[in-house]
Amino acid sequence: MKIAGYVIAVILLYQGILFANTFSDKPTIAVLDFKTGNKPLIKQIHKSKEVTAITRDDKETNLFTAELITALVNTNKFTVVERDRLPTLVKEHAFDSSKEIPSEKIIKMGQILRAEYFVTGKIEVFEVSQKKAKTLYSKSKKPTFQGRMVVNMEIIDTRNGKIVAAKKVNTREVYREPAHGHTTLLAFIDMLKEKTVQQLVGGIIDGIFPTRIVKVSDNKVFLTNGLEGRVNVSDIMNVYNAGDELVDPDTLESLGMEEIQVGRIKITEIQPKYIIAQIIEGDAAHILAGAVCRLSEKPSENRLSEPKTPGSSSKPISW
Repeated sequence: MKIAGYVIAVILLYQGILFANTFSDKPTIAVLDFKTGNKPLIKQIHKSKEVTAITRDDKETNLFTAELITALVNTNKFTVVERDRLPTLVKEHAFDSSKEIPSEKIIKMGQILRAEYFVTGKIEVFEVSQKKAKTLYSKSKKPTFQGRMVVNMEIIDTRNGKIVAAKKVNTREVYREPAHGHTTLLAFIDMLKEKTVQQLVGGIIDGIFPTRIVKVSDNKVFLTNGLEGRVNVSDIMNVYNAGDELVDPDTLESLGMEEIQVGRIKITEIQPKYIIAQIIEGDAAHILAGAVCRLSEKPSENRLSEPKTPGSSSKPISW
């Protein structure tokens, strides 16, 4: 009887695990290493215009990918595939992560990893410049840092190989060090990367859990609230109705759904589970329940006015 009871307990435990995995309320997501171009990842350009390559390996992009994974885990919205599993999978199944992966291989990878979504991306631009100038109340020179990071990202549904969302993040930052401050170039770079990562995380959340209109009442709309601290009263959002499916004419692969902007709304009230907004552009008759809403681009709150000169060297540090 004891043995039979033990067997039943094991079976129930196993079924419970399967049930939890099958009906988990968190989507499983895998982040592939972000790519860069063929140029050196980091290069220092001195005043003499002499170029010294610091590194050509993927260390920095790997770090950036790791930071994105950590930020996704911290949202508590996803089950994130352990990164250590990905290189082995790519090698064993001849997936070339440096190239575009065909839909059938994406579906296969998703089945193996039990991941519903893949995140892929490319760092297009990563540049920082520094200029030192005397401060108003001190004879010592303090630096002003300027930076720009451009990253393209895609979210792919592994169940059908379709791109469900794509986002281009263009982060610009200027930081003028105060008289008694001490900020290094590396610290500024970390700040620039962190802001870029946060925008990417926001794009992933919006892509998988898009904010949608649930009700239209005259000039007022009610939205789902999945933005959690990323919006404020008076923020502007663009409203998109779903259009036709976009298909690549050569490969016949789905590129996702066309989105047609039908209006703009202004947030007037934020509740824990929903958002209320006012229609400021567009006809309420064309704004449908189920329409997707996305924040309109706005400048960084911490950004200072940029100096007129590009930096202390003839060109910036380029990543």
